[in-house]
Amino acid sequence: MYFEVCISEQMVSSMSYELRKNVSMVETEYGTVLLDGAQGSYWNLNATATEILKNLLTSDLNDTAHSIAEQFSIDLATSLSDTQQLVSELESAGLVAKRTTTPPLR
Repeated sequence: MYFEVCISEQMVSSMSYELRKNVSMVETEYGTVLLDGAQGSYWNLNATATEILKNLLTSDLNDTAHSIAEQFSIDLATSLSDTQQLVSELESAGLVAKRTTTPPLR
């Protein structure tokens, strides 16, 4: 049982994400907006959510959490929890999906 849990946690932390085909990310003077062309809706992201999403598009969840923890001077557990929560919300809204290809190099 413990072995299965460890593998599952490792798989989750190594996942990377991409914007869904119909979603565009636009930075404006007021922040970042995700536009969903299929649903005709948009989402405003604050500065922290923007940084998390930008990181998730180029690296995995674990690397993103480490980067955010360092950038915003918060503990890793909080960063990982916040990152996972944002991913869950973005997935539920149909804005991101698990990456099916290798992310671009930084």
